[in-house]
Amino acid sequence: MSAAGGAPVQGDITDLPAMSRAMHGCDLVVHAASAPFAEGSADPLAGMRTVRVRGGRTLIDAALENRVPRYLAISGYWVYGAQPGTFSESAPKSPRSLAEVNFKVEEQARRVNDSGRLAAVVAQPGMVYGDGSWFREMVTEIRSGRFQQIGPGENHWSLVDVSDAGRALALLGRQGGSGEDYLVVDDHPVPVRELVRTLADLLKVPAPSGMPLPRAEELLGRDLARLNANDQRASNAKLRRLGWVPRYPSYEEGVRAVIAQMKG
Repeated sequence: MSAAGGAPVQGDITDLPAMSRAMHGCDLVVHAASAPFAEGSADPLAGMRTVRVRGGRTLIDAALENRVPRYLAISGYWVYGAQPGTFSESAPKSPRSLAEVNFKVEEQARRVNDSGRLAAVVAQPGMVYGDGSWFREMVTEIRSGRFQQIGPGENHWSLVDVSDAGRALALLGRQGGSGEDYLVVDDHPVPVRELVRTLADLLKVPAPSGMPLPRAEELLGRDLARLNANDQRASNAKLRRLGWVPRYPSYEEGVRAVIAQMKG
């Protein structure tokens, strides 16, 4: 962050005085903080709720104290659930599990925006891939032969390269319409089976097999398994109208570059 011109400040996102001091003089607050899904615990979403929802409320209060004019809340496209065909920001939402937490972050942003005290924008990235997070884990499991897609893999994911997502968020922070949602995805949703086979080909390993949804529910939990099995073909038309053009319009160009980076 320092190399990019930022000034890192350590603090607890639920500590209002600390957050207020950190954002003094800022003209934009971006809520991208989260906590991992605590698999196997009694309440696997407890930490995520604390950081995402309670932390979001703290950031909004600190922004209001400092008269920060704009707030960008990062959510995710899972809030829409499974959709028939390609969907846009006007589609009905059906959040569950992790997506319920993000939906509450969106609600906070909408409420403060509607109050007229803070211009709030919501970004809804799809599956953001790069050398880290879920994508690195998926690549590692495919390389080792441990990965299994859920079912036949005919469901679509809408992906976006991490650098393309970053440029989209920067644009939305400056120009996103207050009170508006924006899906952040590339141009071409991909069937999961196709994505997995492409990755296997790039890694020069056999293509993974599938596992039945009931087995995935046993391993991942019902809600998380069904989130991954959703068919989600999202449109980026609204974001493109702001002038955003992805460097990688489809996953094929993007994941090829990321795999080369990971190998290097």
